Amino acid sequence: MGQIDRTGKLYRPLGLVLTAIVVPLLGLSGCDRKAEDAPLEPALAGDAQYLAGPELLEALGGNGQVHRLRGQAGAVERIRVKDSSGNTYGVTSGAQGQFEVLVPPQPVPRLFELARQVGTRLIRSEGLLFLPPEGGPAVILRYGAPSMPVGPVVLPIAAFDYDNSGSAAIAGAVAPRSEVTVLIDGREAGRTLSDARGVYALSLSVPVATGTRRIRIVSAGEAFERDVRILPSDEFFVAAEAGGWRVRWPLPGGNGGGQTTLILR
Repeated sequence: MGQIDRTGKLYRPLGLVLTAIVVPLLGLSGCDRKAEDAPLEPALAGDAQYLAGPELLEALGGNGQVHRLRGQAGAVERIRVKDSSGNTYGVTSGAQGQFEVLVPPQPVPRLFELARQVGTRLIRSEGLLFLPPEGGPAVILRYGAPSMPVGPVVLPIAAFDYDNSGSAAIAGAVAPRSEVTVLIDGREAGRTLSDARGVYALSLSVPVATGTRRIRIVSAGEAFERDVRILPSDEFFVAAEAGGWRVRWPLPGGNGGGQTTLILR
């Protein structure tokens, strides 16, 4: 994927990788597809039983240390993790479905596709894991939906997605099973509930304008604020910023549309 541009902290080679692999992968996320490296069967239209891909719960390690990707799947299943350079790492889940995949460190951010093998079928997780070289914060990039932050530590405002039309979404973690109210520049933009782990994700009901916007969430008697910069772009890239990462990635269909994800730290 090339070397890091340490002056501008702009990872243009990964932007090319995004264009090359995100469109075909996200177009098939959550579905079965014939694997390149195994004689697995594709899904049949109208399958009565929907099978979800493996759930990633934690991304540990980084900064030169081995990444440990921990999650949950079915019992005693083969778990596959494939990075944006084509390297594949695998492990068999335990009797309770838990798994930990070890991934060698790299000095550049990477994208990973997660899948589980069920019989002769390969079930892919929704979206792609974005893993920075320092290990965190990591998120699952999801087409047309809020990106999902990955533990073990998730900030109250962890990820913010938007497109050039102003549509936006937010995700983070607060107290478990609590109401979350989101405000943009003081205007309410939506409400939702956090899950049993405290994670929430919400597509906003109002568009966001270009420029610096003040994000505020209120939950369980606490308020959290963060400024984010909304910068429309037609170029695909990954950039390290003082407050985290900015990932501009293409949408399925190849029509030039894109989505920007701010991964906050």
